[in-house]
Amino acid sequence: MSALSSVTVIGGGAVGLATAYYLRKADLDVTVIESGRPGRSTSWGNGGWLSPVLSIPTPGPGMPRMGIVESFQRDSAVAVRPHAAPSMIPWLLRFARHCTRSAFESGSARLGALSREMFDGFDELDDLGVPVEVPRQGNLRACLTEAEARHQLAGLAPMRAAGYAVPDRIMYAEEIHELEPELSDDVRSGFNLPEERHVDPGAFCDTLAEYLVEQGVRLLADTRVTGVRASGGRVTAVETTVGQVRTDALVVAAGLDTRLIAGWLGARLPIRGGKGYSFFVPSEYSPSHPLYLSHTKVGVTPLKGGYRVLGGMELADETLRINPRMIRGMIRVARRYLRHMPATESLAELPDLWAGLRPMTPDGLPVIDRLPDLSNAYVNSGHGMLGVGLCMVSGAALTDFMVNGRRPDVLAPFGATRF
Repeated sequence: MSALSSVTVIGGGAVGLATAYYLRKADLDVTVIESGRPGRSTSWGNGGWLSPVLSIPTPGPGMPRMGIVESFQRDSAVAVRPHAAPSMIPWLLRFARHCTRSAFESGSARLGALSREMFDGFDELDDLGVPVEVPRQGNLRACLTEAEARHQLAGLAPMRAAGYAVPDRIMYAEEIHELEPELSDDVRSGFNLPEERHVDPGAFCDTLAEYLVEQGVRLLADTRVTGVRASGGRVTAVETTVGQVRTDALVVAAGLDTRLIAGWLGARLPIRGGKGYSFFVPSEYSPSHPLYLSHTKVGVTPLKGGYRVLGGMELADETLRINPRMIRGMIRVARRYLRHMPATESLAELPDLWAGLRPMTPDGLPVIDRLPDLSNAYVNSGHGMLGVGLCMVSGAALTDFMVNGRRPDVLAPFGATRF
């Protein structure tokens, strides 16, 4: 039996809220502390893809060369700019060391094991009547040539071998346009991952936060954490701008701020921000499928009233400044792949233009573990671009660890001391 009675979760994004859901389900008193509005930071503007097949590490073969070369290309959607933050160079070197084929395949297998029950939590919310819409349209890869499509499909062969639904052939021009008429004539091939799903991440976080409050979770929004008290190897309280919160255990799920808070507790976690961008396109011509636009690092998610264009990977600039070059690169890509993408170059005309800092580790794997030297402090962060997709399954696994005192085997690769 668990000796826990109360748990405080720092962070009200998708990962923090999902962890709070499972902790409350375990009949614990739960407090969530969020510096802004729940779900309105890094979770809000991403693609919301629930995609076990695409749950892969960000560092991969060719990534350093791609980032450095494209950093000097006009309107690129990928950039590595160490001159923007020289202190990040050691982290970038560690990241580069994980951009090997063997590291990528190993990381993919570990994330694939964690992703195997990705849909279960969302199905559970549906069974409870929590109004979270999770369309099941798959995830469509759109390619400009048949050779591109074959190459990218071949890269997913390990996922097919692991039992995931990956097609064994590409689609040709007529077939892919019949499936998705909003693709431009430049798109000549591709394939669909039929079992993948997606969710509007902002709506998901809003709905889950409302449900948690109904279930008795104490939600402290617009509340900043100013310190953490510990004594005798245990966290005893969290200091905030609205007062002290006493607690039996702590979960840090604060995105990029996890690095700072873990540091207060004596743990050095190499979590840095990978900046991503998105904007909304109001349109009656929205694609019906989430789209991954070949190798461009740009995606499209259909949402109510239009679609979101998302992408970009900007390393070393840990601010929320909008880089016009990155946005124009995304626009350029989307216009080539989508039939009705508006021909705009003005950033002022883009609704919901957004930048967010994805919490990233050098090996591209999250940290889901107990912090060293403290018996009741845990971390659930560093999910990179996979936070919404992995939020429910990582929250469930961490709660199992906290309540039962034994770390599930699936969490073994995500330890806090592996660095």
